[in-house]
Amino acid sequence: LVHQHQYDINSEGFAIWPNADFANELVVDLDREGPLRPSPIAAANASGLHSADRSQVLFWESTTLWKDWNVLWSGEEPQRQSGESSSEANSAMAPFTPPKSPPPACLRKPEIPVMRQVH
Repeated sequence: LVHQHQYDINSEGFAIWPNADFANELVVDLDREGPLRPSPIAAANASGLHSADRSQVLFWESTTLWKDWNVLWSGEEPQRQSGESSSEANSAMAPFTPPKSPPPACLRKPEIPVMRQVH
């Protein structure tokens, strides 16, 4: 969904800046049902950003282990204990049981806008 673009979470959802100058902001509504789509759609398509399954973007809707999720989103290689094989590392990690909804703090709207609204 984001490729190598800058991104962050804000009060409107998932913000993606397709240009290094941060002049244009795309927004992904995380409350939307079904596939997540950046909008405005024309700007997203021009930047090569398309819809994605919710489980690829929202950890609590994924069955991916946290250590694997962290590698996917950070681009860092996983840390292994010395002498530990990759199969031992995988079996030692129990799957994370995601919460049914985000924490209450994530659901509150700020009193002042965090970012300007994009139309």
